[in-house]
Amino acid sequence: MPFACHWRVRDGLIAQERFFFDFNQMCEQLGLPTEAAAARFSSWRAAA
Repeated sequence: MPFACHWRVRDGLIAQERFFFDFNQMCEQLGLPTEAAAARFSSWRAAA
């Protein structure tokens, strides 16, 4: 699955890391319904 990673570097060290990928493609490869997976991720984000 194609993805991209974005880093913020501070004082020569990675200070932040973010991954970008096609959510629908990931769900398709895993055999998961996109709507159910999106709802689960949303609930995890709200709890964080």
